[in-house]
Amino acid sequence: MRLLGACAVGGGTLALVAMACGDGGDGGAPAPGPENDAGPPDVAAPIADGGGEVDAAEAGGPAGPITIRTSTPSAPFSRGGPRDATWAAYVDDTGAWVRLEPKTDDGGAEPGRYEIAATTKPSYTVAFACANERRSLVTVLTRESSVTELDVTLAAQCGSDDRVTTNLAGTFSNIPTATGWLDFGYALGGRGSIFITAGGAGDYELVNLVAGTWDLAFGLREDAVAPLTRIAFARDAALAADSSTLNLDFTDAGATPVPKKISLTGLANEQTHITVQYTFGGATSGLEVGPGDDPFGVASAEVTYASVPAASQRPADRYRIAATTVEDELEARGASIDLHDAVDVALELPPALEAPTSSVEGKLVAATLAPRAGAAVYEANVFTRVTNQSSREWRVSISAALVTGTEIELVPPDLSAVAGFDATWLTPLEIERTVTAKAYERPATVGDGTLHRYASKSILVTPE
Repeated sequence: MRLLGACAVGGGTLALVAMACGDGGDGGAPAPGPENDAGPPDVAAPIADGGGEVDAAEAGGPAGPITIRTSTPSAPFSRGGPRDATWAAYVDDTGAWVRLEPKTDDGGAEPGRYEIAATTKPSYTVAFACANERRSLVTVLTRESSVTELDVTLAAQCGSDDRVTTNLAGTFSNIPTATGWLDFGYALGGRGSIFITAGGAGDYELVNLVAGTWDLAFGLREDAVAPLTRIAFARDAALAADSSTLNLDFTDAGATPVPKKISLTGLANEQTHITVQYTFGGATSGLEVGPGDDPFGVASAEVTYASVPAASQRPADRYRIAATTVEDELEARGASIDLHDAVDVALELPPALEAPTSSVEGKLVAATLAPRAGAAVYEANVFTRVTNQSSREWRVSISAALVTGTEIELVPPDLSAVAGFDATWLTPLEIERTVTAKAYERPATVGDGTLHRYASKSILVTPE
């Protein structure tokens, strides 16, 4: 049964099979999908908005307006943080799509803040486009109307473009003589390289860093897969354009890391990629402090990561731990957690997800998903690579609390008549596309962090 009439909004249909919906229809969880030049979706990211926390029975008109904050992740040449979307819209109480502008207070705009009026409907729907001349991502979100604070992660193309670069060089002294590998990390990325030492000292050079003031992290290993033996930070380091110099004495600056355990279960005959990054100030990149080897072909595994002594930490620092299967790029299962205080972590990967089916509804691509126990959010993602340098992507999802029945069909709304919407953001129907079903579980608390688990399954659709 398709509830077309119950979910028709603004002249475009956003349909859900066997769902309890208001005039808003369907929407999406702001979990990052494909970086548009990177091919299949990167599903290792957690749910950003905590959707699905409210039971359907509790949904109803909130007492105040709904505040939505949009931000971008850090990227190699883009600072993460609050950012306005390229375009935004929402469904008002009459069922019409209306252009949504960033909120302005006292004559000044606060980047990445949007506000819509309280609704008496069971749910509300908002849409955000993040686009430049090469890439576009349209994300449609539905949440229960009692969720009045919503955080949305936009694609990297909505971030800043930091192209003033610098090279950083210097000397490390009083380092372990067996050191043969250097890891480096800061808010916009991380890297590792062979490091030549002589008598407990060595010179380094890092090229193409973004100029500015950053927290910098350096880690030493005996080889690429060995545990970290020393970690040093240079806090609030000013990197001038073109070139900068920084010397570090590891007698004073070096911190000896303490290993912590990650126990993994739910593995199958597949490789599982494990990353642990120590990040600064809310960034999504940083120093790699995790294991050098990935488990393969086992049912469980135990690896370690290097913890930073408490005296070297700042309140905004985080460990970002993620385990993702990588055996088949069309199927992924994963778990991730962000922590401030390092603890031994137990991660169990969720079971595999059923493959979606896909169809074309006019100019829009629909996906049908199967429900699963424990889901908090269902999502459909449609990714089309137009050229090697350009892509089009749509993401549509719904909180599981709003869905009942044996299947869920997600159809993007027709936004072409909404002011400011660019028709080039639509999915090109003549090109092969990847259609992905995703299920995100309800977040759980671990230590001082939050555990997120997800499963995804993709299909390739070739137009006839």
